[in-house]
Amino acid sequence: MNPFVEIVRLRVDPAATEHFKAMRGAADEALTAFEGFLGSELLAGPDGTWTLLVRWASQANVQAAQAVTLSAPGLPAISAWVSVAREFVSFETVESARTFTPAAIAAAADEASNLAVARRFVEQGLGLADMAVFDQCLDPDIVVVTALSPQGPIQGLAAYKAVFAGFADAWPVQSMVIHDIFAAGDRVVVNFTATAVFRKDYYGVKANGVVTPLVETHVYTLREGKIVANSVGAINLPFEFTMYPALKDAVLGGLAHSN
Repeated sequence: MNPFVEIVRLRVDPAATEHFKAMRGAADEALTAFEGFLGSELLAGPDGTWTLLVRWASQANVQAAQAVTLSAPGLPAISAWVSVAREFVSFETVESARTFTPAAIAAAADEASNLAVARRFVEQGLGLADMAVFDQCLDPDIVVVTALSPQGPIQGLAAYKAVFAGFADAWPVQSMVIHDIFAAGDRVVVNFTATAVFRKDYYGVKANGVVTPLVETHVYTLREGKIVANSVGAINLPFEFTMYPALKDAVLGGLAHSN
């Protein structure tokens, strides 16, 4: 079975580039609702040109999607994303010479769905502290390894929501920028920078209004459309130095001692 590829070329003003890239996630998430969506790739070209490659499992799949996306009013998320561009350069649909087995198509579709879930959780769950998104994206028995719980992994959705809600209340996120996101099997890796402000006292440390970048890499494991595990790696020295009075005992106190 040969897949089909939509090739969309747009020209974007430099001032709108970051907004254009940030809105791409919502457009991708809208496409995951269509059967046969295998993922997309956004390529930067010269002079503000961008090329979007959208892969579909079959010609029937791409035609069904185009019947919606190219009609009026189309899909709001995609229409809003395209409207950021200064110029719509070209659009075409081509058949790929690459062949996929049904199992490979199913795996690619799962990866595309996992990407959409992870992106939504990062942008809306973490970025906006939307607890409804936590409920929708996370498994009830999720296990989270994060510095927000230095004593050990967070066990379960309810516990994670409580921990993160407390953090978000004290350190509300002002902006969220995803630098890289990719899927491999049942895992998704996301690298992002969230900018947070220390607004309320947190674990006995007095709030000082400092604006702090949180540079993090999250590895998500998904099963049946839900995140079941999350491992967080971070380079968050400003946050860690600010929270040192509270963190030092929690972190250093848990270390083993050599005889």
